[in-house]
Amino acid sequence: MEARRTVFSGKFWAVLGLLLTVTLAFFLYARSVKTGGLTEYARRYDEAVRKFAPMSSEEATADIEAYRAFSEAQYFENPGWMQEPGRWEEKLIYDQMEKQVKYRDYYPRYLEKIRREAKQQQSISIFAKPGTVAYENTQKTAREFAAMNADGLDIGHDLAVTAVFDDRLVDFAILILLGFVCAMFLAERKRGLWDMVHASKGGRVRLAVKRAGILLAASWIGTAVLLGGRILASGILYNGLGEWGRKLQSIEFFYNVPYAMTVGQFWLFYLAVKAMGSFMIALLLWLILSSFSQLSLAVVAAAVVLGAEYGLTFLVPSSALVLLRYVNIFSFVSYINVFVTYLNLPVFGGLITGSRLVLAILLPLCAVFLGGNLLIAQKKYPVTRTNRILGWADGLAKAAERFRRGHSLFAWEGRKLMIKRLGILVLAAMLIWSWRAEAPYRLSTNPMQEALADFYARKYAGPATDGVLRAMEEELAGLQAPENAAVLGKMIAQLKAQPEGAWIVPTKPYEAIWSNNIGNYHRSTALIALLFLVLLLYPLDPQEKQADMEVLIRTAPCGRKSLWRRKTVWCVLMAVLVWLVMYGAELWHTGKVYGSLLCLKAPMSVLPDFADTKISLGAGLALYYALKLIILLAAAFTIRFLSALTKSNRNALLLSLLVIIVPAILVTLGVDAVSPVSFLKPLATVELFFRPLPFVTAGIAGAAALVISRVPRA
Repeated sequence: MEARRTVFSGKFWAVLGLLLTVTLAFFLYARSVKTGGLTEYARRYDEAVRKFAPMSSEEATADIEAYRAFSEAQYFENPGWMQEPGRWEEKLIYDQMEKQVKYRDYYPRYLEKIRREAKQQQSISIFAKPGTVAYENTQKTAREFAAMNADGLDIGHDLAVTAVFDDRLVDFAILILLGFVCAMFLAERKRGLWDMVHASKGGRVRLAVKRAGILLAASWIGTAVLLGGRILASGILYNGLGEWGRKLQSIEFFYNVPYAMTVGQFWLFYLAVKAMGSFMIALLLWLILSSFSQLSLAVVAAAVVLGAEYGLTFLVPSSALVLLRYVNIFSFVSYINVFVTYLNLPVFGGLITGSRLVLAILLPLCAVFLGGNLLIAQKKYPVTRTNRILGWADGLAKAAERFRRGHSLFAWEGRKLMIKRLGILVLAAMLIWSWRAEAPYRLSTNPMQEALADFYARKYAGPATDGVLRAMEEELAGLQAPENAAVLGKMIAQLKAQPEGAWIVPTKPYEAIWSNNIGNYHRSTALIALLFLVLLLYPLDPQEKQADMEVLIRTAPCGRKSLWRRKTVWCVLMAVLVWLVMYGAELWHTGKVYGSLLCLKAPMSVLPDFADTKISLGAGLALYYALKLIILLAAAFTIRFLSALTKSNRNALLLSLLVIIVPAILVTLGVDAVSPVSFLKPLATVELFFRPLPFVTAGIAGAAALVISRVPRA
């Protein structure tokens, strides 16, 4: 009965299917972001692997160098050559194959380096004393890596393996699934059936044992479907699962792993560890939820425990408390990071690697948490004394009541979005994402020459007057380095060939911002911005309907006018906030990587892609980002309209994701057929000076949504 109610129920499989769809969609999206193209890049990569696998290192290196020479010659003859279809993917393929070939040559030297350093360290006093941790550490490291053999390393489909670990989305999706199962265990409390269950003969320990078995089954099912689904998708995409018979160390990602196993053995091992680690975490989550009668307190306790555990993951290897970094829940959430990191830890007078320590504590922790759940099931009664923590919470609520009474309607809407619906956490996540984001990608074929050109452009930035040209010619006459002279001479010749009024502009940051979506950067940034906007605004309307207040709101003058205006203001504020954070971070990262934006008064025609544009660079940037704000406002009004159509936060979120995010994901993946019904294309496009129609269409859609949401409904 309990199994039919949980893991064999339609709800469980619906959640599992939804998580599988989301994780696979974002997996394909991440692949397209990194490569600029999905299936074409994968096809070319498969062809390159088959081509380079039988080659010797000398033959492979010669082939790669020949391509480099050919591509540089083509680029200098025709700068637009690299933008031809397939050229970007071709460059990435050769970069990847060069990396794999060099690693195959490096790994034997790496093993020899470990052996050599171990002998050298024995001559240093701190490492030469037997019985000390330093001595045992060097001996253990040398002994374990000495057992590794560099023979038989093959070129293969490395990306089919490493792509699986690009993000932690699958790891957390498994935990979400198991958290959903734990919540189903506590359904009897919500329905008022806890007394009956606790009083029945099998409602305590026997039921808890069955639920532990259900959690174990759910852990294996979730891991097999979600993680196995990603492994299978990666194998299909890259035409192989990394050659299961290859040595694991053939892949650079695992160069620091001193365990002799094949790729196939690793996959089986990793799936088993992930399933059992997820089971252990699920037992802990169930233990915390079961310990508190109030769900709110249980959530706070779980957040405190998880937050403390996550904080310990930032301990540096030299810390005296580094053991707590590995005896940690998050070692099981992302075991791959532990597996590929070689670090010996002192435990009970001996040394053990972090990956082995995590495995050693796995089953004991499962037993401890299982025992705790059985004890709570037996001893915790439905009716107990007044909870002191709840009493303190009530006292704080009463103390804050006077302050809350003075809140305006606008402040109440903000409190609902930011506090009750955890918008503050979404904002925190957006800030963290923006801080860790990357600068826009910029096509580069000769970094050395481009760096020199940027240096001189920044040195002489501004109008190319006769005085500036004379200064450049004087510097050219005194240059000794031929590379510098060639770059500066070419710049002078180009300036003299231009009509009067030419400018010297460091164009790298502008080329990055208007980089024609290289690496799928602009689409991915727009997708993330829309996702954060949905997560901030979807709860704006359903809460009143849940409290059966819709009729009262529609009949009251303030409900039809003032409340609508304040909700609209919050839509505008959230759109502006997302715009400031996302695109402010874009400008900041651009300046950090490519240099500051200079010569804003220069005409945009200094950029080859905007040769016919008459406005200045500063005006172009202002127009570019102003249009992004307009699109975000249109999306915000649409989300608000969708939110008003539903009666629950869950349905509002699902509807907003379906209408706003799903088409955006498809466009990001290259399905341009849905671009007319998505806000992503105008938000991500850099063609605003040539194709204004997507902006007009999106603006009309947002305005229509705003007007329709204003119309009172019975």
